Amino acid sequence: MIYQVPILFAALAPFAAAQTIGNWTIHQDIFGTDLYEMGGSVIKSVGEIDGDGHDDIMLGAPYSEHLLNYTGGVFLYSGLTHQLIHHVPGTKDDQLLGMDVQGMGDIDGDGHADFLAGSPGVSRIGFYSGAAGTIIYEQEDLNQPWFRDSLANIPDYDGDGVRDFLVNLQDESWPQRNTTGGIAVHSGINGDRIEVIPPPWNSYSFGSTLEECGDLDGDGNPDVMMKFMAADLSNWVVVHSSANLQEILRFPIMDQSPSLITDAGDLNHDGVNDILVAAPYAEINGKKAVGRVVLHSGNDGSELTTMDGTVENEMFGYSALGNVDLDLDGYTDLIIASPRYTWGVSLIRSYSGRYGKLMSTYRSPDPGDFLGISMTALGDTDGDGYTEIAVTAPYAVDPANGLATGAIFIADLD
Repeated sequence: MIYQVPILFAALAPFAAAQTIGNWTIHQDIFGTDLYEMGGSVIKSVGEIDGDGHDDIMLGAPYSEHLLNYTGGVFLYSGLTHQLIHHVPGTKDDQLLGMDVQGMGDIDGDGHADFLAGSPGVSRIGFYSGAAGTIIYEQEDLNQPWFRDSLANIPDYDGDGVRDFLVNLQDESWPQRNTTGGIAVHSGINGDRIEVIPPPWNSYSFGSTLEECGDLDGDGNPDVMMKFMAADLSNWVVVHSSANLQEILRFPIMDQSPSLITDAGDLNHDGVNDILVAAPYAEINGKKAVGRVVLHSGNDGSELTTMDGTVENEMFGYSALGNVDLDLDGYTDLIIASPRYTWGVSLIRSYSGRYGKLMSTYRSPDPGDFLGISMTALGDTDGDGYTEIAVTAPYAVDPANGLATGAIFIADLD
């Protein structure tokens, strides 16, 4: 049911004048130590690893470590104090460690969350101890040139009592289906491959974007979604149950090179989380890379609303974050980033899920820092009642030394 959409979104004017509800406050900035150390960063909550009772922060930086070699690395920071806990560096040229990272919960039984990190440059995935920051096991597939660049965890699939995980196989060939792509299911215990989910017939790049979404099938666990391109070059999102990996929803999406899909939270209040699809390079009214975001019902895939940027090259929707209540009104809200809004200045906008209106904007003070390339919610780590958001700026300049080390900014709307 989507009858509530007009109430929430019919008046949505993302960039028109609107009442500002609160202001973004930067509580902490975390800078790297070397030039471009946080390059190409992706940030996620890893779970609790340092024993202080708060979820911690995981940063994958595939282009860090020796600028020309792209070994990559993973950085773990305390969600409470924001101090560095572990740095896991790449070890090979062009490894691109940290292209995607994924928390797994406590797999090794030591009371601390563990994590996965992909190294697509060497077709490898590593499973790491969160407590020690050391490798537990590795898996590789040299037949997959970009194996391990998109990851997701799922509940215990093989019945051994431990969470398992999914990995995209975007270069897997299926001649009998005239298609490429696939999703590999791996054991959380040792990384062994359990099975492969084949792509739809006559499709391309199935699983190239692999993300967790809400609980669409009502079994109490978040499900997983991915996108693919059909033979007629139309783009689609397909959702699989995390319990049995059966398809539960498939719907078409915009044809303007969508590159992001993410959980939007339940925006139309029908009891099912909705899905945000973004195309930051979409051309709008003859302007290149303005960006477009489309919200889809998690119930049936129908379009709820469309939101466009306004400035050429702003890349509206490069990253987005949903399913978080920023203003404490009991409704899930949205945050959408434009890392190149104008003259290199990044812009982050927040939208009310209750009223469908712009709540607040934050402009980066450092042109060219690419603020908003990735975001994650941390929960209320400072006790002020508001959810903190961690936002990456991979080319931010550290004022202490003048180096473009990149940074993580911790902020909330208050």
